[in-house]
Amino acid sequence: MEESWWNEVKDSLFEYLEYESEEYSRVTMQLSFDNLADCLKPCLLYMGMFPEDARIPVSKLISLWIAEDFVVNTKSAENYLIDIINSNVVIVRE
Repeated sequence: MEESWWNEVKDSLFEYLEYESEEYSRVTMQLSFDNLADCLKPCLLYMGMFPEDARIPVSKLISLWIAEDFVVNTKSAENYLIDIINSNVVIVRE
């Protein structure tokens, strides 16, 4: 077989795998979201206003959640954040 034909096969395979990987990630995230407690869903979605891979200061996030009336006080916000972290839908750097 010609090398160009094998390169086409390789490119098609990688394109397929990238699509499948994206779909798997989307389905996995949807399942994780669906299994969150209803009270946590708006808090998680609110985190989407930050750029992807951005460092989100916890104090700022908690203040915003309180301002949006997602939580009543700092203690409950901290508990919500711990629950979101424990659900493995966000990554904690430190």
